[in-house]
Amino acid sequence: MEDIEQTIKSHHQIFELCLEKNITFVSYREPNTRQIYTLIQYRRSPLKTNRLEDLLNFRGFVFAPFMYSTKFPYVMIEPDIVLTGEEDDIGILEKLKEIKKQPPADLKNKNGQQPVTRELFMKRVDEIKTAIEYNTLDKLVLSRIHYEPRPRDFKMDLYFRNLNAEYPDAFVYMLCIPGLGCWSGASPEPLVNIHNHEVETISLAGTRKYEQVPSKKSGWTAKEYEEQQLVTNYIEELLKRRQIPEYYRQGPETQRAGNLLHLKTEFKFSLEFLKEDISRFIDELHPTPSICGLPKEEAMLYLQQIENHQREYYAGFLGPVNISGALSLYVNLRCMKIYTDELALYLGAGITSGSNPGDEWEETNSKKMTLLSVIKNSKTVD
Repeated sequence: MEDIEQTIKSHHQIFELCLEKNITFVSYREPNTRQIYTLIQYRRSPLKTNRLEDLLNFRGFVFAPFMYSTKFPYVMIEPDIVLTGEEDDIGILEKLKEIKKQPPADLKNKNGQQPVTRELFMKRVDEIKTAIEYNTLDKLVLSRIHYEPRPRDFKMDLYFRNLNAEYPDAFVYMLCIPGLGCWSGASPEPLVNIHNHEVETISLAGTRKYEQVPSKKSGWTAKEYEEQQLVTNYIEELLKRRQIPEYYRQGPETQRAGNLLHLKTEFKFSLEFLKEDISRFIDELHPTPSICGLPKEEAMLYLQQIENHQREYYAGFLGPVNISGALSLYVNLRCMKIYTDELALYLGAGITSGSNPGDEWEETNSKKMTLLSVIKNSKTVD
């Protein structure tokens, strides 16, 4: 991935200048590609709205929360500059140097929340299983935040470079929006991709460590297949409600993401079946049971009661719109929010009737380690 590394290295000063002047920017790479895009917006603030449909006709980058609120709106970065690694960095730097410095961003974590202990997490898993037993829920995705001290010499652009090297088949991004903070992640899960008049979405659920499974066709438990099937059924029911007459389905198959494995089922159908109603389809699809639960409304209410944190943009979705003639949205997973002196790692596990509380805690730890291993190698620029 030498070309990707070289692009990020060459843009190091651009990233540093955007951070210093609090200029909105995002850098990203789509799965199994080698093209880094960097979008920079400085002439005005990003568009913020309470409706996704307000954004999809624009050209830019969507950043959407798990649950909309006035504090966490839908955001569209409309780029004044688009970098693809072929531009004159010196010319771009000179242009950015002329931009007036924006008011300083508040990058300190002031929520005062205490990390969830193993005991409390396991207790909550048991409470969710009781709710499932009494038919209140079918599934719930329980999340927690791990706060990691930010290394003194942690470099965001090096972290982004290392994420790209570690996760070539994921959607990898680094983003800073004044007022909403800096985020970075490597998502294995597309929400909706539309390209050449074809719509693609997937069901992704069930998690195991890669080294635990000697064969990609074996080793999955009944609980993991059940978790995946709930998400698959949800998507198929949505396609039937929307009267999609024909669609392609393949899976479940095993997909690797770093040191983790997931079960995946893929769906594809013609864009003409949506009848230009793309935003409503996305609103109905999100959040899927892979990040929320079932039934959706009951799961959303339950999460507000049982989780002691706001998910903000974790488990929301993000991605480019009309940048290269396509719409590519991904679920914001394997992500963290970057503060001045600490890193907030967002972790989740799907709880079903067959869940073991200790195993679910270890699943969140496995997801934590995928990010921590990259953080530890992101302290100096070589």
